[in-house]
Amino acid sequence: MTDIPFDQRIDNLIMLAVESGDSELLENIQWLDKIAVKEGVSIYDKIAEVLKIKDPQERAEEWNRQRSENS
Repeated sequence: MTDIPFDQRIDNLIMLAVESGDSELLENIQWLDKIAVKEGVSIYDKIAEVLKIKDPQERAEEWNRQRSENS
């Protein structure tokens, strides 16, 4: 399997949203882009930041769910 660089993956995601007409995904990408511009960072940096925050939160929620199910 080829390791695709992060920025290329984001570009592919944007193209997929455009080509498939996924308005919800496009709106979210545009929203993140506006925030990135205000903060003076690239869209790639902003998406990476969101993913770094979201993944640990989801893992923590899953851990709590499993813990409560096993109690």
